[in-house]
Amino acid sequence: MGALYHIPHGIGCAISISQFIRLSPERENEKMTRLAKTLGFSGVAAFADHVDRLMRSLEMPVRLREIGAAQADIDGIAETAVTRYAGQLNLSPACMTKEAVVRLLNNIY
Repeated sequence: MGALYHIPHGIGCAISISQFIRLSPERENEKMTRLAKTLGFSGVAAFADHVDRLMRSLEMPVRLREIGAAQADIDGIAETAVTRYAGQLNLSPACMTKEAVVRLLNNIY
């Protein structure tokens, strides 16, 4: 997203982090639940909600539209992610197929 929308890598990560947290239990439920509870949250959703609130309190963008993305771009962004950045996506505790990336991007649009 950084090159396409001329934003720093960290901003792109900040926009998507809460949704990665929400998707992660699909593959790593026990680990993500343990992490959330260790951090003092009731569960993964509460952890992700807190991250959203934190990003907003820091005046960070939390939606793709806030960086000028069009919803029509989502399929192309997802295709690029799974073809060019498959190695990085595989490091996520979430199972990041193209369909999952599209769902994540739609959730943060």
